Amino acid sequence: MKLRRPWSAWLVPGVLCLTVAGCVSPPRPVDTSAPGWQVTEAPAVWRPGRDAPELAGDLWIATHADGSRVVQFLKQGLPVVVVQVSGGTWSLSSPMRSGRPAGRMPAPPRSVWLVLDGSPPGAPPTPWERMVGDPAGGWTLRNPQTGETLECAAPEMP
Repeated sequence: MKLRRPWSAWLVPGVLCLTVAGCVSPPRPVDTSAPGWQVTEAPAVWRPGRDAPELAGDLWIATHADGSRVVQFLKQGLPVVVVQVSGGTWSLSSPMRSGRPAGRMPAPPRSVWLVLDGSPPGAPPTPWERMVGDPAGGWTLRNPQTGETLECAAPEMP
């Protein structure tokens, strides 16, 4: 007697295969001491939302000549937000939020961390607006819809 599987037995594995195939793999650790990387650090203040408290910390951005980048916002040396862009994909992780959003480039501009590329922001993508910076090279990005802001002092070149 031959056993037959019901069609539903193939449904779950099929959906899992399609889901996994469309996902972006998690980022790998990056050696920013390798040739081609440029690292900038600066004190920064981040307000995640209109009613949220400000968090003072350090903004650390590493960019590579091939377009890869790693952005970290650190509080007392511990990462609060980490963004990695490499090989046409992006990922964002934070212990403050559940999940790990990721996707293919271009990254959506809804998060301030995804619009940072290592240079002082010129004309950031909507919904972000650049506020007048200080003469020393500092700048502020603000999202008027959510109240999220990131204020960065002039970067320090290590």
